[in-house]
Amino acid sequence: METRDMTGVVRGTVERFPPSLFLRQTDFTMPDAQIEAMAAEAVDADGPLAQAHALMGLIHEAITEVPVESAAVARAAAAVLAEGEGTSGEIAHVFTSAARHLRIPARHISGYATEDDEPGTAREWAEVHVPKLGWVAFDCGRKVCATEEHVRVAVALDSLGVAPVRGTGINASEEARANAVTHSSHHGQSQSQTQE
Repeated sequence: METRDMTGVVRGTVERFPPSLFLRQTDFTMPDAQIEAMAAEAVDADGPLAQAHALMGLIHEAITEVPVESAAVARAAAAVLAEGEGTSGEIAHVFTSAARHLRIPARHISGYATEDDEPGTAREWAEVHVPKLGWVAFDCGRKVCATEEHVRVAVALDSLGVAPVRGTGINASEEARANAVTHSSHHGQSQSQTQE
């Protein structure tokens, strides 16, 4: 697979749903007073793109990213902001919650991301829809717009919708899932993905 750094702007995707669908809050993204106050801090920025960048900065300052392994179950945005730490997916919940509160369509993304020539791992981030530009991806845990190191796999309203595997089981603690992505830089960007 070849990727290019589009400074977060998503191009060439088939869009089956109107951006307005992604204004809908879910149980994971329902804002509370603290999220609404954070969104209010970004409302004066000039337009939805600037507001999204302001939100990313505020969220990055307020929440420390923790590894996915440290979270047993995904938590709602309000709980994550109150606690001040969360996984990449939980941080994306806070971002989508605040953006939707500002009436900016926002959606939850799952995929893989590499960093500093390390093998890639499963990761979640968010995208907002900007009129006349399209969807723009924000990884608030890393405080960057998605780069060529982000490989987008699934899109939904929240982490429940982008989950690669869902279910219930007996003795689920004995189950394990492993993901690895290798990213190499050549003339083009090539990537290989494996899942177990």
